[in-house]
Amino acid sequence: MSCIALSVTDLFVVGLALDLTGAVFLLRGLLISPKAIARLGTWHGVEVGDTLDRCENRVDAFYGGFGLLLGFLLQGIGYVLELSGVEGGAGNDRLLGALVVGLAAVALSLLLYFATRRRVLKMTLIQVAKAREGTGDLGDEEGPQWTRQKVIKLARLAEAAGWPRLDSDQDGITRVNYIRRVFGIEVPPFPCDEP
Repeated sequence: MSCIALSVTDLFVVGLALDLTGAVFLLRGLLISPKAIARLGTWHGVEVGDTLDRCENRVDAFYGGFGLLLGFLLQGIGYVLELSGVEGGAGNDRLLGALVVGLAAVALSLLLYFATRRRVLKMTLIQVAKAREGTGDLGDEEGPQWTRQKVIKLARLAEAAGWPRLDSDQDGITRVNYIRRVFGIEVPPFPCDEP
């Protein structure tokens, strides 16, 4: 019969397990759902800035949380390997190698973030606009389908995010060309009565 041997080093594994658990709870608080974001603000046009800010925060929390969880997981694997007897070695060469790999991980994380963030933000804006709860009125029906108000909300969010409207976007209908150009999706045409 064997007995489980514990040492001071085991506290690292326990600490990482708590770090991972805390990161998950933190992400649950930061990653507000698209439906909750869509319910923000009720005044005509006033909520756009706040909604966009929440969408950008959600995207940044996604990347930050992914980095946290992956980092904690890799640390945990390292500790478990060390506890199992795998020798890590020491010395200036190992230190230099660790620094190079660490800097490469930071550079790769930043590259991934800046290369994909706008695409992820676009997907989030689509989810938020589509999650808008309708009033039940004509053009603002309830349900998951695109309505006039959802299309207008998506266009306003896109403009607030910095995607400019072009002359070719003035189509006499609710921003169909603009949304197609910016997001690459098709929405149904609705008569446009706004600038």
